[in-house]
Amino acid sequence: MKQISGEVLSFSLSAAEMEAAGGTLTLQVSSNIDYSVKIDASCTGWIASSDTKAIDINNYHYFISPNRSDNEREGKLIISGKNGDIVAAFKQKGDDGSLPKAEGYVKYSDNSPAQGVVVSDGFTCVTTD
Repeated sequence: MKQISGEVLSFSLSAAEMEAAGGTLTLQVSSNIDYSVKIDASCTGWIASSDTKAIDINNYHYFISPNRSDNEREGKLIISGKNGDIVAAFKQKGDDGSLPKAEGYVKYSDNSPAQGVVVSDGFTCVTTD
């Protein structure tokens, strides 16, 4: 292997676009400098790290929750090095109606007459009398 001179901080994602059903996304970071990786604050409700101590330190695995909204959403993972941040962005498709319905939940929309608490996956928890 040829030694690279200078500072290197680069990444690759296992997918540039996720299906609405969610799944596992792998971020691979190549670096010869210290860095950290974090989930963008706007995405913490639907992206969760699934890493364990046994996984290679250059591979970061994230569980992507199903996107039950009709709208596409964008996820961001921020890789911070001493010279600044780089963003690994990906998109997740919106639900086209093919996702199974979650038991006890109804699809949330702005026009919905349902009353309840909106949770991060676009469903409303409804209390029935």
